[in-house]
Amino acid sequence: TDGERFAQKQQTPLHLRTTSPSGKKDSLAPEPIRTLEGEWRPYTRQGMRSPSLVKIDEQGQVTFDGVRTPAQDLAMAGTAITRKDGWILNADVSMDHEILWCKAGGHGVLWKRVTSYS
Repeated sequence: TDGERFAQKQQTPLHLRTTSPSGKKDSLAPEPIRTLEGEWRPYTRQGMRSPSLVKIDEQGQVTFDGVRTPAQDLAMAGTAITRKDGWILNADVSMDHEILWCKAGGHGVLWKRVTSYS
């Protein structure tokens, strides 16, 4: 499965931080959502990098290629991180630098964190 192939590549578990990268402590988003703050690139099932850029702010609000996309905003459902469009973060295989979104009946979607060397 996509999740199994994805998990085989992983080394660093997804760590939950208590403050955003900007150092702010008064964010309204739950701590797990703040962990995902930053810039991400989607990847296809074939491992091809998308030219698109996804940004998640400290409140879990998402912009896609500079366009605000409320349907992809992040929320907590119990202990799971979800997007408002129905995708759920697979915490069993997601890491600090790569996250896998899953949706019933579909293939997983991989996002990789943008770093200064990516």
